[in-house]
Amino acid sequence: MLLDMRPGTPSFADVQELVGLGIEEGPELDYKKQLPGRPPSEHKELLKDVCALANANGGWLVYGVPEELDADGKKTGLPGEIVGVGDINDDEERLRLQSIIRQGIAPRLEANPFVVRSEAGLTCVALWVPPSTYPPCMVISGSDSRFWMRQGGGKYAMDIEQIRRAFVESETWLERLRSFREERLKAIGGVGAGPGLLMPPWRGRLAMHVAPLSSMRGGRLDVVGACRAHPAMPMNTLNLTTRINLDGFIRFSTSHDGHLVSYIQVFRSGVIESVDCLVFKGHGHERPENHHIFEEDFVSLIGSQVRDQLPLLEELALAPPYVVMVSLLGVNSWELAYSSTRGGVLDRDDIVLPELLLERREDVDAALAEIDELLWQAAGLERRPQ
Repeated sequence: MLLDMRPGTPSFADVQELVGLGIEEGPELDYKKQLPGRPPSEHKELLKDVCALANANGGWLVYGVPEELDADGKKTGLPGEIVGVGDINDDEERLRLQSIIRQGIAPRLEANPFVVRSEAGLTCVALWVPPSTYPPCMVISGSDSRFWMRQGGGKYAMDIEQIRRAFVESETWLERLRSFREERLKAIGGVGAGPGLLMPPWRGRLAMHVAPLSSMRGGRLDVVGACRAHPAMPMNTLNLTTRINLDGFIRFSTSHDGHLVSYIQVFRSGVIESVDCLVFKGHGHERPENHHIFEEDFVSLIGSQVRDQLPLLEELALAPPYVVMVSLLGVNSWELAYSSTRGGVLDRDDIVLPELLLERREDVDAALAEIDELLWQAAGLERRPQ
């Protein structure tokens, strides 16, 4: 169903399903008979609707579906018959809606319009509005510079107290995420990352966290079903074991002597934790003079893990932005190398790289480039040696 997609790839059948089941407007769904017109004066309602959804949990504006009216001519919130939005140029309309939203809301918001058609040629537009990365956002178009919030099947202008509380909560989300990361790194760097998981005695561990910013809002997700639909794997699949645990769902591999080698833990909040204790071991881990981290292999591994995990987050209906956090534990005096070129030396035991934000799936390559640059700087070099 469309309400389960965040944003996914909706089709005309998803719109038909909403109408066929009589799904009423709610906190994440709003029906609209027609698209906003060309004059700026006709953009106000769109901007208010988008702002309200973004300041809540995100949601869908479905154009081409009017609301049913009661005997008194008042809107009921129930979907009427699909009428469509007429003939439009798909690319032009998508760009137009995105431009209106980018220019009319602050901080900048990236909404995703999807043009969907029936076999008979009836056209609707499903506009996905993500939760704001830095709430609260506000309408900045014309004279109506206000903060809006979605509640039930409607919207309202936020008062001063609600605006103040939204700013405070926004600041605490990232702090909560940092506290969570700090707590987890203490466990990963110790002897046990979780109940029954014995960390190996050797040093040199990679820890990565991919967290939807919305995961800090609280809530418990069906991670078991999602992990079965999209079986994200740990970095090493030796002696693989899968199980449900109190935190959510885990897949892990162990060595012949029972030590943990690699695991991926999906927390019920939607945070994904990946840890590997062999990622550096294949390059002479046991001999201090051969403690090398090969940059190409390392960055490639991070990229493949992030890309493998994005479908799982989509299955959990967790929309971007995602925060990517990479940490290298127990790597003091290790050397960062590029191909046969020897590079700089890491000067501390734990390298905790700054958080990176993915606002779209396409941002992965840019994030990897930033991780690469930060890694070389941690090794005392401005960039990769030529």
